[in-house]
Amino acid sequence: MNPQEFVLRLGAALVVVFGVVVWLGSNPATVGLPAFFGDLIFWPLDGLQTSTTQEAHLLSAIGGGIMVGWGLMLWALAGEGLRIAPAFAKRAILTSVWAWFLVDSLGSVLAGAPLNLIGNLVFLGLLTMPFTRFFETPRAATSEPG
Repeated sequence: MNPQEFVLRLGAALVVVFGVVVWLGSNPATVGLPAFFGDLIFWPLDGLQTSTTQEAHLLSAIGGGIMVGWGLMLWALAGEGLRIAPAFAKRAILTSVWAWFLVDSLGSVLAGAPLNLIGNLVFLGLLTMPFTRFFETPRAATSEPG
């Protein structure tokens, strides 16, 4: 596994893990961890965000499911996708990541939770940095002049 694939798969795995955490909010018996994250994002920690409404449970199920599915798609594109069709995989990853980042970040600000942008920037970095020059492989030296 090359460094580009490693970092992309790390990002994809974190998307899946966070998707499962969000999904836990779909059940009143497992809402504690997602409610804590919600309370943390709506600083200060005051216990006011409890995620106990039916709508919150439903949106947790939908959002968590989407995140798990997207994370698994990113995982596949980061491995076999980049090996078989690198231009397509790169375009698919970057298009989906930037669309998510813009919609999620704007929605977070509009919802009064700008602290969510910190976490978004971590995910953005993990999922876009592998396509920067930092991860480019050096070109083989040629014997051709100039």
